[in-house]
Amino acid sequence: DETEYEAVDLNETIDYLFRVSAKNKHGVSSPLETESTVKPKSKFDVPGKPRGPLEVSNVTENSADLQWKAPDSDGGSPLTSYIIEVRPDSRSTWTKAGSVDAQTTNFTAPDLREGTEYHFRVIAVNEEGQSAPLE
Repeated sequence: DETEYEAVDLNETIDYLFRVSAKNKHGVSSPLETESTVKPKSKFDVPGKPRGPLEVSNVTENSADLQWKAPDSDGGSPLTSYIIEVRPDSRSTWTKAGSVDAQTTNFTAPDLREGTEYHFRVIAVNEEGQSAPLE
């Protein structure tokens, strides 16, 4: 005599309609349908962006040290890592310079070219996805 059902493993990018029918020894009733679609949403969010400032220090001819602070919010799901991206001033596209685990808030950016100005950004990651970048 259950009147509840939990739909599991739904995709957050899909809108769903649900139909419910009653069943007894005489047969199955006409279905009752939801009036509108339902879009599932995780109880967690992506993390907040890492806190700045994004500090750059110990700049050499081919590397630079970066440091930042953890975001104010992990989105309700523990951080899993940080992604560090880099782009030369002359380009608009970002490339991955590397990643570090969630407990590490510093990174040495390798393979830089002397005389080139660079921009860096850091992205926090949890199981829900990626934060906005700290630039």
